[in-house]
Amino acid sequence: MDVIYNIDSSLSRQHRTIVFDKPSRMQVKPLESYILLQKLAGTQKLFLDGKRVVCDFFSKLTLEYLVEETTVHALLKNKELNEYLILQGSPQIAILGNFIYFLEPNIGWQDIAPFLSGPKTMTRDEYVRFKKETDPALIVEFDAPKQAPRLQVVDASCSFAYLENSAHEKELQKAGFSKKDLGKSNYYCPTDRSQSALLQLIESGWDVRDEKGQPIIRCQEIILQENDFRVSGHFTFGDQQLEVKKVATSLQKNERLLPLENGSTALLAFDSETKGFLEQIELVGMRLKKSHIAATNPTLLSETLRAVIEPAKRIECKPSSDFKGTLRPYQQEGLNWLVSLYKAGLSGLLADEMGLGKTVQVLAFLSLVKGKVLIVVPTSLICNWQREIEQFLPSRSDIEIISYGKLRKEPSNQEYECVILDEAQNIKNSSTITHQAVLQLKSRFRLSLTGTPVENSSQELINQFRFLEPGLIFDESPSALRKAIAPFFLRRKKADVAKDLPERIDEIVYVSMTEDQQRIYNNFMANLKAGLLKKIDLEGTKACRMEIFEALLRLRQIACHPALVPQLGQAGSGKFGLVLEDLETLISEGKKVLLFSQFTSMLHLFSQEATKRGWGHLLLEGKTQNRQELVDRFQNDPNYPLFFISLKAGGVGLNLTRADYVLLYDPWWNRAQEAQAIDRAHRIGRTGTVFSKRYYVAGSIEEKILALQNKKSDLAEILLEDDGAVTPQLDDLHELLT
Repeated sequence: MDVIYNIDSSLSRQHRTIVFDKPSRMQVKPLESYILLQKLAGTQKLFLDGKRVVCDFFSKLTLEYLVEETTVHALLKNKELNEYLILQGSPQIAILGNFIYFLEPNIGWQDIAPFLSGPKTMTRDEYVRFKKETDPALIVEFDAPKQAPRLQVVDASCSFAYLENSAHEKELQKAGFSKKDLGKSNYYCPTDRSQSALLQLIESGWDVRDEKGQPIIRCQEIILQENDFRVSGHFTFGDQQLEVKKVATSLQKNERLLPLENGSTALLAFDSETKGFLEQIELVGMRLKKSHIAATNPTLLSETLRAVIEPAKRIECKPSSDFKGTLRPYQQEGLNWLVSLYKAGLSGLLADEMGLGKTVQVLAFLSLVKGKVLIVVPTSLICNWQREIEQFLPSRSDIEIISYGKLRKEPSNQEYECVILDEAQNIKNSSTITHQAVLQLKSRFRLSLTGTPVENSSQELINQFRFLEPGLIFDESPSALRKAIAPFFLRRKKADVAKDLPERIDEIVYVSMTEDQQRIYNNFMANLKAGLLKKIDLEGTKACRMEIFEALLRLRQIACHPALVPQLGQAGSGKFGLVLEDLETLISEGKKVLLFSQFTSMLHLFSQEATKRGWGHLLLEGKTQNRQELVDRFQNDPNYPLFFISLKAGGVGLNLTRADYVLLYDPWWNRAQEAQAIDRAHRIGRTGTVFSKRYYVAGSIEEKILALQNKKSDLAEILLEDDGAVTPQLDDLHELLT
């Protein structure tokens, strides 16, 4: 016959467990049932009555009989048959508590069936008659039931124990104890496994005692709940209930046993989630530490905190009528996340990729916030924020915008409802005055914005969270850090919301030098090897730091155009000529183009050539005062198809969605800055495809920079699955010269 047992059809999203229950049923062939159970139990996600199910197919059960004066009781492992779930088939399986066993082959279904379907006891005469009817040749013999094996723990760590009857040592060893004679004990279990070993023995029917001879019992029920970070609840041991504070206090003292008023002893053995939850409770006030939210079973948390942890639970809200804009679906999700954080009293880091509209999401959120708001931004972005507020939140008058530079000079003593840091990577170094200044800001809610949350190391991310949640303590390992910050961190890539963004196509072009340019480059390299590289070998990389930077600068300038270093000789530039050809083609096709370079002198060369050719163009560098005027002219005036921009001065804070092409003339150490430059055009508001094109001089320092970028970008990808960038270290710089 088929084996039928019940499995709850609804799986917990957090645990993905399978739970025996009555609502639904599934059928499994007899010979396959134990295979299925063994596999399910091996996943450690199979539960019966709330307890994890474990396969014990090595300890076969025997059928025993307890004979009293006039009655016979059928027992398996000292338990009556009605306490088991028996699965009929071959082989036969029994489930008791959270253990799955094989029955001995000599136990027939005819032996078990009468005790399952009828009374659990028979008179002697009834049993003898029953056995003769089923097996006339069988001689009935009655044996006294076996006593439950007893183990006495002799120390507070539960590691040392005494077993009197060696007949049960195999089962004890299987639980994790090993033979070791020491004082009053003859068995030992490592401290980190002793509690789980005792729990297994107790659930197997062992009589486990403490050093005073009192019975050790396990917890039968746990009731825990959190509200506004305050924890309450109780634990049930036998007929006694212990308040959560008493259990948490003992656990945080590393106590493993807790005496009970009825004379028994509580075994403080819990699953890792419950144990971790109890360890992270602040006993004064019984508050849950914020740093443990991500590791907590969501079912233990209030709806307010679950709204932060589980996206499906987030608070659904719309911006107020003061907000003059429309949110895309993913931006609405960002607003829900911000509101959920705010209501829970938590802070957050919004790290969407550039161009996805972090500013718009923040302004939609601020439309729901009452009170003074401070926004700290780089100086170059003050005007951009002012314009965004005027457009999307014109009626809001209590928003103060300040630069990081001014904050350093004039620390604020005011208290704000909300403090927002834009381009929050500015505080990644905890030793800077900027970092210390923002830590002094007072507010109920804190929010950081950055498209590049990590560039060089995980410590930079940790430093940003010192501002957001000062009490949090993080493990620097990528996986642990990612898990710990998950509730406070939201990042979406363009690929995640591609349906809401224009297409972007990237291209890399390798260019050859002109003969004269190659000669100048080779001569410089020869002098470099004869001088600086030998000096580095003698004095070390650190001692030659400035000379290394100088040499790398010259190599990059020669690759761009020898005119940037005229003292080395006069020559044309292969890359310069090719880019001019590309510009001529694009202008003839009516395209608008952004061209970025880190060298302002290179931009001036392009500006001079554009003037000669009659191309309408604009130039933005560090000393430019009328940034917004130039942006508006490029966006709205068809007579200015070209915009030459310094990578450092114009890589952030510009909305240039009219650009069809973004040309990166020379590579920068930091790939994230290159991506930010492209994002000036590839962002919300763009309706057509954006093309980006990078130019590298083959066989030059530029090609080595590209290789270094590929090598060093792994760090950010491991931490945040982010195509971040890393500034090269001295050893990397030395490698570029060889």
